[in-house]
Amino acid sequence: MKLRRAVLIALAIPVIGLACWIVLPFCMGAALFLSCDLQRYTEIAKVDADNERFIIIYADSCWEINRGIYYEAHEAGNVVIPRTFVDWFNGIEEFTFKIAYANDRSLVEIYDSTVYYDRDLSIIINFETHESWPTGQWSDKKSIEAKQKAILFFEQLRQENPDLPRPVNLTP
Repeated sequence: MKLRRAVLIALAIPVIGLACWIVLPFCMGAALFLSCDLQRYTEIAKVDADNERFIIIYADSCWEINRGIYYEAHEAGNVVIPRTFVDWFNGIEEFTFKIAYANDRSLVEIYDSTVYYDRDLSIIINFETHESWPTGQWSDKKSIEAKQKAILFFEQLRQENPDLPRPVNLTP
């Protein structure tokens, strides 16, 4: 009886081990994808823009090659500019965000002072009109109009902040 039990246990251990070896990676993969569905974005910065205004900068929680970066603007507890795509980055970069103001602090630019490669990260928000750049809209006509407006906003910011670096994507 004891010998029979020992043989059954000896046979069961490799079978259970094999089952775990086959099933466990699938369970871990499912848990990983489930976590991506539950939390699609990770907050990487919250920039205070004064007067009960702030901008939250997000990045994709899960990515393969490049990681998307987004922004969302809040004023007096309300979302005034919904989450908007900015650019892609490699996911391991670190950002040092700075802020510049114009027009009594209603025009704001958040920019990364640490430039990687030929990419720069710049977000311009007009809290009076609730317009922003980049817009996340990719139609030709709308993106050209938005870029022209963003260049005007940047020139206003540059008047009050002469040392403000010009974003690569806003060259006239």
